Parts: sequence; structure tokens; C-alpha cells
Amino acid sequence: MWLTTLLTMTLSAAAIYAQSHSPRLDSFGLEGKVVTALGIYGSLYAGTDGDGVFRRHIYNPDTCWASLGLEGRKIRSVYPHKYGPLGFATTVGIERNPMKKDSVLIYCSTFDQLEWTVTDSGIIRSEVMAIRSLDGFPDPTICGETFAGAIGTSGQIWRRGFNRTHWKKVFDIGAGVVNVVRADQQSGNVWAGGETGFFAPWIAKSTDKGENWEIFYPDLSGDNACNSIVIHPDDPDVAYAGMEGAVIKTADGGKTWSYTGLRDTPAYMYGLAIDAATPDHIFAGGTIANPNTWALWESFDGGETWIEIPPAGPPADAGMASLAITGISSIIADPGRPGVIYIATYGHGVWKYESLSTGVDDPDDPALPKGFVLEQNYPNPLQTPVLNAGTTIRFTIPPALTNVSTNLAIYNLRGELVRELVNRRLPAGNYVARWEGSNDAGREVASGVYFYRLEVGSVNEVRKLTLLR
Repeated sequence: MWLTTLLTMTLSAAAIYAQSHSPRLDSFGLEGKVVTALGIYGSLYAGTDGDGVFRRHIYNPDTCWASLGLEGRKIRSVYPHKYGPLGFATTVGIERNPMKKDSVLIYCSTFDQLEWTVTDSGIIRSEVMAIRSLDGFPDPTICGETFAGAIGTSGQIWRRGFNRTHWKKVFDIGAGVVNVVRADQQSGNVWAGGETGFFAPWIAKSTDKGENWEIFYPDLSGDNACNSIVIHPDDPDVAYAGMEGAVIKTADGGKTWSYTGLRDTPAYMYGLAIDAATPDHIFAGGTIANPNTWALWESFDGGETWIEIPPAGPPADAGMASLAITGISSIIADPGRPGVIYIATYGHGVWKYESLSTGVDDPDDPALPKGFVLEQNYPNPLQTPVLNAGTTIRFTIPPALTNVSTNLAIYNLRGELVRELVNRRLPAGNYVARWEGSNDAGREVASGVYFYRLEVGSVNEVRKLTLLR
């Protein structure tokens, strides 16, 4: 096994954002659909109101949205995640049909199969109207620890533990709703937010995977609610909450909250996202009611100041006309491309926004990596014995993922590790790894179909290769 660096570079955060270009806002498909939720794990997943679940590969520009089923359901949350050492799964939360007391609330599909498994065992369906939010801590053995925010007779959080099939209620706000649940992969904390029955916002945090919760009541006058939460990737005590009309921030783990520079707007902030390259670059999106209207802002200084982004993309004084786009239900940052977010809307599908900053010094320089790439191995199939037998695997790490944990490994059809090719932190650049058809012990493996998987931080992709002897 060997690894050759074809091109490497280490860009400081200041260098990454030193240059900029005009922002872009483009339709990203599912036109005309009410998209209620987004999730990213290798691909972008979208849940809709009645049209089912869809998936699109975000690092291949030639792909389109693929339908994964569940048509006719009101999908309210989408959580794609790791499933086993090689696989992946998608868990979705449903708003049940009030005419059917036993309507299913949670489904799960592994490997993007079109067969969905009912996975809401343990949840009292008569108490829950909808699963508004799903998140968790993936585990190599199965689905891992998963949390579901539910609304119904009360605001509840349910937890499904490691290797468990049943859900257990771990939080109940009483009269009120749970709008969002977020699991922080770095600290292991779980955050949640919503509204009490007295129309006051609440935010809660658990530091022990949901066993105990500390509840905070941000001091915001009038009717208000917490609709979205995003956690700082480097400091677990810093978090932002999207409210009704404002974005607020805590720097002490939730004990105290203060307004950011975005407040007194008519928008319900249903989406928050932090740029993959720098945590000071924050996006906030939502809906202005009556009529259902787009609302999007971004901040480059940790929320101190904000720029409003109209539906046409750049600020209004840039000379571009606005478009009539419906309100925003969810936004999510591309983990492999700095300055890129995906936006779900209540009626105009999904949009892709590329911010003022591109994440590279010169966007026109072909030598600089533009995004996460895992290429098909060559030659494929790998045939041995041949002189200098082996196959090469090329991959690209963009600046947004520089110096994070990188793992490239070969697996068999059972998902068992065969050979680890790369396991280290790498700077941004283009790389080549080589596999000669042996396992970690140096022994030749049998002919057959194998998979190779690249994980760079939270971004991953899997491809298939064939070995012939």
C-alpha cells in the first residue's frame, strides 16, 4: 500500500475567505414540490409533503433526483446516517393520518432500498401526531443512538439506544411542542427546542445521551418558539437558535442567550446552518407567513451582522431581479464544499446557494480542488497475477475538509474490513492510493466483488470494484 500526493495545499481560514465571487442561487430540482426536510450523508436526501423521499448525489453534476418511495405520507424529518461498517440507512419521521390511530410514525430504509421498514416500536402512537425532528449518533454496528422530537398530546423526545429496536420516552415538556432535536457529534451533547403551551420558547440540553436534561427559557417577549438549532463545530458551548423573527446565541452552553444581529424580522427561522469551512459563516432561513414567502440571511462574523439574500441570489443592490419563491422549511450546509447550502421550500422544490466566498483562493484555477471526489478505480476489474498488478484509487479533499480524519478502506460483500489504505489527517489536495488485492495481513484475497469507502470527516462515498485471479 502506498499513497502519493499529487497536489497538496494547506489554506488558513483567512486565506480561504480572502477571495470571493458573485453568489449564485440555482434551482436544484424537485420543482413544484413541497419539500419539508433535508439531510446529507454521502448524498442529499429530501422529504416531501405527499410525494415521498428523494435522493440526489451532490458531488456528481450529472445525477438527478431518485425517488425512494413513501409516496402519500406527510414526511416531516429525514435522517440519513451510517449503518454498520460499510452501509448507510435513512430514517424518516411522519405526520400521521388523524383518521388512522395506528398510522406509522417512523420508517427506515437501508442502502436506499425501496422497501421501508416500520421502526416506531415503543412509541405510543395515540400520544404522537408527528415526528418533527430526527438526529443521532451513528454506530458501526447498527443504527446507533437516535433521538426523535415529537408533537402530540405533549412535546416529547424519544430515544432508541444502541442495538435496540424499541423507543423510550426520555423527555416531556408537558403542554407544548418539540420542533427540533440536534445531536452534537463532537461533544456527545443533545440539544432540543420548541414552544410551551404558554407560547414561550424553551431550549434543552442533555450531556448524557438523553438521561437527564437541563431546560432553558430564553427571555423573549411575546409569542415565540425555537424552530431550529445549530451547534458550533469547535466549541460545544456555542449554539445558535432560530426563533420567530430572530436568531439568538449562547456562549455558555445554554445558560444565557442573547440576540444576534438578526432580530425583529417577520420570518419564522426554520433553518440554520454553519459553513463547512469556517464557523463564523452562518446561514439562517425561514418563512414569512401570509403569503408564504422566502426569507434567507447569511453572516460572516458569527452573527454580529447579516446580509439578506433575496430569491435571486445576491443582495438586492447587485442589480438582479427577485423571483417569487415560497418560504424555506429547511437548510443544510454541504460538508464538502465551503459556502454552499441546500434550501428546501414550501412549494418550489430545492435550491442550491453558493455564497460570496468559494472556499478556494482562485475559483478559476484548475489546479485547486473544488470539492470532495472519489473516482472509480483503474483498472477495474483488477486482474492478478499481472506484472505490477494493482489498481489505483484517486480522490480529492477540498479545503473545507483539510486536516480532518480521512479513511479509505476496502470491504467485502459482508461489510467486513479487508484492507485499510489510508487512515490519517490529510491537507486539501488530490491523492492516489493503490491496492494490490491483499488484506491487512498481506495475504491475497479471493476473486469477487469488493467495495471501497472514503470517509473525510462527515463526508463519505462508496464505490464497487472487481478482483479477478
